[in-house]
Amino acid sequence: MASEDRQHAVRSAVLRMAEDDPWIVGAAVTGSHARGTADGWSDVDLFFAVAQSCDVTEALDAWTVRLDDAFGVAHHFDLATDTAVYRAFLLTDLLEIDIGFAEQQYFAAMGDQAFMVDFGSPHHPRPAHPPDRRSAIGHAWHHILHARVCVVRDRPLQALYWTNAVRAIVSDMMCQRLGLAATHAKGADELPSRLQDRLAATIVPTLNADAFDVALTRITDCLIDELRLANDRSYLPLIEALGGMRRIDHSPLDQRPPT
Repeated sequence: MASEDRQHAVRSAVLRMAEDDPWIVGAAVTGSHARGTADGWSDVDLFFAVAQSCDVTEALDAWTVRLDDAFGVAHHFDLATDTAVYRAFLLTDLLEIDIGFAEQQYFAAMGDQAFMVDFGSPHHPRPAHPPDRRSAIGHAWHHILHARVCVVRDRPLQALYWTNAVRAIVSDMMCQRLGLAATHAKGADELPSRLQDRLAATIVPTLNADAFDVALTRITDCLIDELRLANDRSYLPLIEALGGMRRIDHSPLDQRPPT
């Protein structure tokens, strides 16, 4: 992995490259380096304002070539939002560089994001979009149901995929409720120990039906509790349905006793 000295050298070099590029009219350091919490495992996170005379896609492609020439890029991929495109670069020495490219009018922090301007004139911070709670809840019950079905069908690896996915959703819901970072489990390690223990107890220790039953019952209970704590009566039908998911029979259909 890249050392902290390497991170600093690459970050400084990229910022100087940006300052010399007429297509880039603003640059800011974001992420852990802007928050002052970086360590030897941190990425280099930057945000660029692209001049009005340049298309963002054109800048992305040009910078991909420049970074490859300067440092050696093993791979890259994009994450797009409504105002920016973030391109993540993996260098050949395993240092990750994440750069957001946006039109000049969107050169601003998002919510309380750490945003340390290197050059350019930022706009006022834009409000952060809250997580889509309805979608998250929908994905959660979907994943529990499909994990149960995969156990019945003797597809344990697919069941493990769905079980792990619903744990991630419930973890983020807990974090959101308590005002912690609520994406990619960034706040999970700051949750109260009681909640951390409940999440840890949903890990499937072995790929058999009994272990899945225990884990899925526990994660279903966590989800039910989060819905109850929301104090929203519209969740009552779902809470009842989730109660039914706690009692799904995992035995194959042809082996169940007649009802």
